[in-house]
Amino acid sequence: MPWRYAVDTPAIHAIGLPSYAVSIPDLFALLTPQFWKPTLLWSATNLFVPLTFAYFYNLTVHTVKRNNARVRVVRYNYDPLVFNIVKCMIVSTVYGAGLLHGYVDQEVVLDIGLSQYSGYTGMMLGCFVCGLCSIWEATQRR
Repeated sequence: MPWRYAVDTPAIHAIGLPSYAVSIPDLFALLTPQFWKPTLLWSATNLFVPLTFAYFYNLTVHTVKRNNARVRVVRYNYDPLVFNIVKCMIVSTVYGAGLLHGYVDQEVVLDIGLSQYSGYTGMMLGCFVCGLCSIWEATQRR
């Protein structure tokens, strides 16, 4: 978010306080495609698509017999293991291999990679750690 000059604070000579320039974030940047392209690409690849797969391929659903009837019990609405596997595949496809050249602007991919901590490697490491934690949590529940 770019910063814009807003106003100068008055100097108070009695206590030796100088004048300072005050800048505020330029919220009009939210109306530009330079903001929305990376935001939508990151949210699609790191949230929406993995959550959709984790919802429909939920491995935490199991059936339990209650009062002579089979009932489906859901531990999580979104399976964390499936979420991290799908996220790992999408991140490696879009950010690592760059296989979607015709569909995704590579400058936007580069901007997202530079804005993430450790870039592509950090996103992949997050997928691996969260996937291992979800496996550990599943083995502790069994």
